[in-house]
Amino acid sequence: MRKTFGFTLFFLLFLFTTPLLFQSTALSPPRNNSTPALSQKMQPTGSDALWIQIYGGAGSEWGHSVIECTGGGFALAGHTNSLGSGDRDAWLIRTDANGNHQWNQTFGGADRDESYFMVECTGGGFALAGFTYTFGAGASDAYLIRTDSTGNQQWTQTFGGPARDETIPVVECSDGGFALGGYTYSFGAGGSDVWLLRTDSNGNHLWNQTFGGANNDEAWGMAPCVDGGFVLVGITESYGAGDSDIYVVRTDSNGALQWNQSYGGSDEEWGVSIAELSNGDFIISGRTESFGAGFGDAWLIRTDSTGNALWNRTIGGTLDDMGQGVIECSDGGFALICETQSHGAGSYDAWLLRIDEDGNTLWSRIFGESGSDEAFVVTESSTGDYVITGSTESYGSTLRDIWLIHVSGTAPTTPPAIPGFPWLAIITTLTATLSLTLLQRRRRNTHNK
Repeated sequence: MRKTFGFTLFFLLFLFTTPLLFQSTALSPPRNNSTPALSQKMQPTGSDALWIQIYGGAGSEWGHSVIECTGGGFALAGHTNSLGSGDRDAWLIRTDANGNHQWNQTFGGADRDESYFMVECTGGGFALAGFTYTFGAGASDAYLIRTDSTGNQQWTQTFGGPARDETIPVVECSDGGFALGGYTYSFGAGGSDVWLLRTDSNGNHLWNQTFGGANNDEAWGMAPCVDGGFVLVGITESYGAGDSDIYVVRTDSNGALQWNQSYGGSDEEWGVSIAELSNGDFIISGRTESFGAGFGDAWLIRTDSTGNALWNRTIGGTLDDMGQGVIECSDGGFALICETQSHGAGSYDAWLLRIDEDGNTLWSRIFGESGSDEAFVVTESSTGDYVITGSTESYGSTLRDIWLIHVSGTAPTTPPAIPGFPWLAIITTLTATLSLTLLQRRRRNTHNK
């Protein structure tokens, strides 16, 4: 009996420690806080990624936007507190087609300055949108940065009043100017209002519009429409059914309201990303606490051209899951990037789903390990693959780094493995041990007789 127990204990220790050892050595390089690296390439053994690149310094970094550049390679926008002048600086990174770092630039002053979305401009260079606590008139102001093709700053503009005013998305308009979406506490009707700004090609203010009611209303995503207008998505506490609802605002090219819609139940919902589809419909991603299986689920809504819901799908498990960026794919359907606590290996993992035109999931892939690993946007590359960016605590050299993940556009040949505690193996081992012990006792009792 003692031998059997000793063997069982040894086997269980081996069972617990072996997967962890193999998981850490196969999937992630060791962290080294004393030797920060700007860029590291992952060898994604056991992962469905084609490659993973990590960018960071001694502190924390966040990636919020990625685009494929016309000359090849990728550009990323986010913010860093490892590099630059202040607490956080806006950060622009340029890579080759394999994600290898080519150059980077920081923008900001002594305080907190962040960039979220970016565009590659028609005449070359980039435009980044975010907010600044260093410059401007108020607590925080909208921040628009224009660079040349190698990231050198050409000009910056700030917009705002005495309170908090922040922008997140930016699009380039047909005249070379820019439209920015966000929220303002300085202007409008309520605590915060959805804010749409329009500038010329040099960032000079042309006009701005606010939308909202007596409470807080904010835009976190925006897309240009084929007629020259804009559509914004975010949250509303002024309208709808619950504590907060997803809020969509559609305007013409001059910012005049065409229609608005709210979507939600009795609890909290918020919208993060929106895109106009090739047939004029809209696709919206976000999060719901009113519907679904868990504490919060990713929520995907398809509407017609006037915002009437055609269908909606909740995506998630028993814990917290949130929809982030969504795009229409070149061959139809959608790619949705989520954060998930319900699946995967860590606190949060990145979760990429391929979804058909009716909202049915075709396949999914999960990326991450024991830390909090998040993804915020997805884009389809010219090769039909997908590129994702966000921030990771599991990989890299320091606290939190930007990661860039290149994923095959084809369905996995086998379902993605979701690492977890090996309950099945443990139960099987204990059952076999108990059976062996009972058999030995029976034999001993028979022998004693």
